[in-house]
Amino acid sequence: MSYHINIIKTTEDKQIPIDKKDVLAFIELNSAIEIINSKEDSILMQYNFADGGQFDLFWKNGEIWTENPEKETVSAMIEIAHHFDARVRGDELETYKTSEETYIHPHDDKLFNKEKFEGVKIYSDNQRNLNRFIAVAIFFLLGLIISYLI
Repeated sequence: MSYHINIIKTTEDKQIPIDKKDVLAFIELNSAIEIINSKEDSILMQYNFADGGQFDLFWKNGEIWTENPEKETVSAMIEIAHHFDARVRGDELETYKTSEETYIHPHDDKLFNKEKFEGVKIYSDNQRNLNRFIAVAIFFLLGLIISYLI
């Protein structure tokens, strides 16, 4: 399962879609972004860093998003969000102030509390990494036990 970050616009009670024509106009002004594929309801773009690195961006349903972002990707997404008077939000409802600093935006506070109340756990990066390590360790130990028994 991958982790997504989205560029979104919101008011207190709803999300405001980012219009496709606004995305296309932004791409015209930004030489770092090129269109890979455009359909009526979606756009696949590629963001090219000056150092040769790149990442894919998608526009669909009024949101611009990417998956499994590196820190420099988050920084680029924050810059793009500023153009649209929007913000960058992760899967766990955290809004990115910088690539390393997040907070719960007031527009998401009700959603955050609802998820927390309903038992959906919100993990920090350290908790997520620890959980991955534990899962790998369990499978490793099971493999050792099975190989010993065989």
